[in-house]
Amino acid sequence: MPRRIATYTASDWLRLRPLSQRYKTWLWDRLDRRYASRPADDPQALQALDLQELFKAFPGTEKIQAQLIGPNGQRGAQLDADEPRAAF
Repeated sequence: MPRRIATYTASDWLRLRPLSQRYKTWLWDRLDRRYASRPADDPQALQALDLQELFKAFPGTEKIQAQLIGPNGQRGAQLDADEPRAAF
């Protein structure tokens, strides 16, 4: 049976850190491969970035700076609760 977390000393955590870091990196890499490399089903259907629901879910969010890259080039947009949408 594994030890309780409270029984590990600082030197134990330093010894185990490379293993836990490797595991976390593996998890993030899995997420990246699953979502970042998957193309959109219909890229032409993407007309805008709308964060209205995000601002509703997190009312303390004041602003978000977004960088958009599309067929017409790259641009930046500052979105807030009053203007939560950026067209491509």
